[in-house]
Amino acid sequence: MPILMAYPGARLLGLTKYGLDPVTIEQTQHFRLIREFCLDPATFVETMMEE
Repeated sequence: MPILMAYPGARLLGLTKYGLDPVTIEQTQHFRLIREFCLDPATFVETMMEE
């Protein structure tokens, strides 16, 4: 999914309590999870297994 979100000209919308609002790829949960995993895979997996 994150690869499609990075497509040039893609319009990303985030669901808020007020409806749909434009967001950047960096504001998406997908992006944040992938970034955390890439920065430190072992700690990421360990943390996810604890939850």
